[in-house]
Amino acid sequence: MSVLDATVGFIESLRAGVWRPVDEARAQLAIELAGTLDKGAGLAVAAVARELRATLSELAVTDDPKRDAWAEFEASLGAAE
Repeated sequence: MSVLDATVGFIESLRAGVWRPVDEARAQLAIELAGTLDKGAGLAVAAVARELRATLSELAVTDDPKRDAWAEFEASLGAAE
């Protein structure tokens, strides 16, 4: 599974919960960053990955205290294709 596919899936799963207007901008940024990682960010891989993680962490704030959205995303990265 590509980083982009995992990111889009993660964003879609979050849209069912609390979705604030600012989250749409964050979602678009996350998609762009994930696409950059999939294409190869060269020497900027670490910086792009850090920014993606920070952006997704902001999106992962949910209204369900029992849900660990970030753990769900990490698990999706390790999913078999």
